[in-house]
Amino acid sequence: MTNPHSPCTRSTRSGFTLVELMVAITAGLFVAVASFALAKQGSKFFQQEARVANAQFSATLGFDRLRADISRAGFLTTANVQRDPFVCGTTAGWPAGMTGLAALRITAATPADGQDTNNGLTPDQITLSGSFGSPETFPVRTVLAENAKYQVYLQANTGAIARSDGLDGGTMSQIFKAGRMLRILDGTGRYEFGAIESYGLNAAGQMVVNLKANPAIAFRRPGTACGVEGLGVGMQANVVNWIRYEIRDLQKNPPTAYKSLYAASATAPGDQTRRELVRVEIDHDGKEMADSLELVAEYAVDLKFGLTVVSSFKTTANLDPNITQFPIGDASNYEYTYEPNSSSPVNDKAPHRVRSVRARLAVRSREADRNAGVAAPSTAPPGAIFRYAIGADAGYARVRTLVADINLPNLASLAW
Repeated sequence: MTNPHSPCTRSTRSGFTLVELMVAITAGLFVAVASFALAKQGSKFFQQEARVANAQFSATLGFDRLRADISRAGFLTTANVQRDPFVCGTTAGWPAGMTGLAALRITAATPADGQDTNNGLTPDQITLSGSFGSPETFPVRTVLAENAKYQVYLQANTGAIARSDGLDGGTMSQIFKAGRMLRILDGTGRYEFGAIESYGLNAAGQMVVNLKANPAIAFRRPGTACGVEGLGVGMQANVVNWIRYEIRDLQKNPPTAYKSLYAASATAPGDQTRRELVRVEIDHDGKEMADSLELVAEYAVDLKFGLTVVSSFKTTANLDPNITQFPIGDASNYEYTYEPNSSSPVNDKAPHRVRSVRARLAVRSREADRNAGVAAPSTAPPGAIFRYAIGADAGYARVRTLVADINLPNLASLAW
C-alpha cells in the first residue's frame, strides 16, 4: 500500500508562500486605492459639470422669460404717459404710481439687497408695462360714472371673451385683477387710463370692470377733443400690467411657495450668499402685488442693460431719426429710462425714445469648484465675470452669462 505521508506525495501539492501572499495583497491594495482615487475624481468632476449645466439651464430659462417680456413692453399701453399725445387729458392728480407709467424704466444698483460689493456687481432693476395678462382688447358696452367711481360694462358673446374666459388667457377675473390698470380707447383714437378696483358679474349677469375714482375717466363734452362719448358703445378696453425684474435675496423672508428652497436641510455651502432673479407685478400705486413673485432664475448674480435710442430727429417732422447706442453700464442708459412724472423735464431723453435693449444676465453654479478667480481679459466688456467668489475663503463658483439685443416693436414707429 502507498503511504499517504510519503515525501513524494507532499511534494506534488501546490500553493502560495507567505511572501507571495503579502506581495499580492500589497499590489491589490495599490490597485484599489488607485481605483478609488479615480472614481472619486470622476465623481467630483461629474458633480462640477452637473452644477455648471444646471446654471446654464437656469440662465437660459430665466433669460428667455426676461427677453419675451422686454420685447412686449409698450403693448396696448403708453410708452410715456407724460409725453404721449394720445393720452386724453392730463395726469394732474393721478395716483403717484400711474404718473410714472412708461413702457420701460431701468434703475441702477437696485434693490439694495441684490448688490454684491464682494464681487463688484451692481445689478439693475427693470420695470415694464404692457398688456402681459392678455393679448385681447374687449369691446365696451357702456361706461357709467356712479358714486364717484366708474363702471365699464363689457360686451358679451365676443371673440375676445370666448378666447379669454377659461381658455388661453385665463378667467376674466384673473385678467381684470384688482390693482391692475385699464386702458380705454375712445372713438377719437385717444385713450384714458383707470385703476381697477374689482371685476364681477352684476345681478343681470353682465360683466363689469369697476374702476376707482382716481384717475378720473374723461367724458366727451361740447368743446372737448376726447373722452367717452355717449354710452361708449364700441370702445375698446384692455388690461395693463406692470412687471418688474430684479436680483433679490429671498433667504430672510422667502415667499410661501419657495420656503422649501431655503430650509436648513436644503442648503449647500454656497447657499449663504445666494440671490435669485425674480419677477413681480406692480399695482397702479407702484406697490408690489401680493403673491405675484415668481422665481425666474436661481443663483442669479448680475442683471444689466444697454440701450439703442433715437437721440434726435433730422427733420422737424420727426422723420429720419438719429440712432445712438449706449453700452451696458453707460450712465446715459438711466437718463433715458428714468421714472417720468408731472415734474419731469421735457427733453429728448425719455423712455419713448428707446428702440432696443441689450440685456445681460449672469448666473453662477450652486457650489464653489475652483480655488482662484479668473480676471476678465482687457477685451471683455465692462462688468464681465467668469468666476464668482462665494465668500471669505469659500472658493469660486463658475458663472454663465447670456447677452441678447431685444427689439421693441411696440415703440418702433413712435415719432413724438
